[in-house]
Amino acid sequence: MSWEVTSRNEGPCRCGKGTVVTTTEADDWNRTRTVSDLKCPACYAKQLQAVSLVATHKREADRIKGEALDEAKKHCLPPFLARFLAKPKKQIWEEMYRGCPYPSLGTFYAHARYSKSLEAYLIKCFERDLEQLVPRVIKNAKVEALLKRAMAERTLAGKVRKEYSAYLPDDDEFSH
Repeated sequence: MSWEVTSRNEGPCRCGKGTVVTTTEADDWNRTRTVSDLKCPACYAKQLQAVSLVATHKREADRIKGEALDEAKKHCLPPFLARFLAKPKKQIWEEMYRGCPYPSLGTFYAHARYSKSLEAYLIKCFERDLEQLVPRVIKNAKVEALLKRAMAERTLAGKVRKEYSAYLPDDDEFSH
């Protein structure tokens, strides 16, 4: 499959000293993609700065979240498993997820049934849903503080994205 150019537009950049060339392409499967080529040194420098700042905040958020997960596994996972392994699945789901959009009770049953064991599934849930479980099920001040710091870093990344939105590329990594 090849991509064919369906449109090409050239307009002024954000600062007005250069141009932005936007090319839209389509293939035989009706997929489209749009690529912008920034031809302005000043705006390109701002774009590099914004991409770097966002990536820095995201890396720091991921690092802190990893630290929180390590701390939670060390101090919270054993009591978490002890609390839930002796209970029926419906009661586990009610305590962990009632009122949450995911997983539904049926999804919880299906995932638990197809896991190696209920314990393995609960460990996976613990790791995947740590941020959701901390205020509801897991009580640990250090883990909670680390997760708040990770959220603050993600918030900073969002502020940078918003502040520099005109300079950031329109790809998935920077559009949300």
